[in-house]
Amino acid sequence: MTTELRFAVVTPVYNGAGFLNAAMEAVQAQTYRPLIHIVLDNCSTDGTADIIARFRDRSVPIVAHRNPQTLPAAANWSEAVRLVPNDVDYFKILCADDSMAPDAIEKLARAASSADDVRIIGAQELWNNVLRPTNLPASTTVFEASNFMARILSDSAQPAYHHLAYRTDLRGPGPFYPSDVVAFDAEAGFAALAQGGRVAWVHEPLFKTIDHAASLTSTWTKKSMSQHWEHFARLQRYGPGALSATEYSRVEREQLARIYRRIALRSVTGHRDVAQRDLELLRSRGFEPSLWDYASSMLSWAGQRFQPKLNANGIPDWPPTALKISRPDAA
Repeated sequence: MTTELRFAVVTPVYNGAGFLNAAMEAVQAQTYRPLIHIVLDNCSTDGTADIIARFRDRSVPIVAHRNPQTLPAAANWSEAVRLVPNDVDYFKILCADDSMAPDAIEKLARAASSADDVRIIGAQELWNNVLRPTNLPASTTVFEASNFMARILSDSAQPAYHHLAYRTDLRGPGPFYPSDVVAFDAEAGFAALAQGGRVAWVHEPLFKTIDHAASLTSTWTKKSMSQHWEHFARLQRYGPGALSATEYSRVEREQLARIYRRIALRSVTGHRDVAQRDLELLRSRGFEPSLWDYASSMLSWAGQRFQPKLNANGIPDWPPTALKISRPDAA
């Protein structure tokens, strides 16, 4: 399939020899053209460079670079995105340990052409071979960016930020992925949504995410315990422009209760430093939780524990089969 839209798949990789070959093969298997694959080796010390070299003469052109020294993850992703040529219309990150269906880019291109001013394109993913719920309405394939943001903040929509495709002109002069947050892929997604335009969504699992013991997602979550706090910070930054005052107040109460509960639990489970960090962050934003705030947050949580978690389609959320993969060859 050939159209006027040019796509780039971008793979930032550091010591990815255990998975990289499968990701590279997935790009070469794409049915869509014109397509290029940009690979940035973050000064790997394993067999990553040899794997990249084996793909240089394949049908999808490889644009390979290597950093002179190892960069932090966010900086490496930003540098990889900076390498996308200006004449490319859309770029999409493909992590070295992820994969995608052979027609993934073809379907993204079709979605991009389905409406005017589509700046972001997304699709469902398989997370360790289990379909990840998105809580997006199956009948809607094009969203206004502000509405898409509201659905994330208010309806708990769950796009896979690392699988979003972005229009290339969304890049600014600075880093595309900020280095001052842990979930820099989510922060970049919100910053792009704030620029307006439309989001096209494909209600099919086009991408495959492998969450293993050494993945960025796994190590970020374990080390930082910051995902709920960062989500609250995004609510404060972007919520007033996407939600009504009434809806913003409701969502803020719910997220604060979640943070209060985690502060209380971490204070008694060996993570007092994290609890103190979150408390200081709240105080810096004018929130001083009372004993009643902690108690009510725990009471509401106790009630929720006896209710099954359902996604937007009434199906139990995150089946127990979605287990972490511990070996590179287990995918």
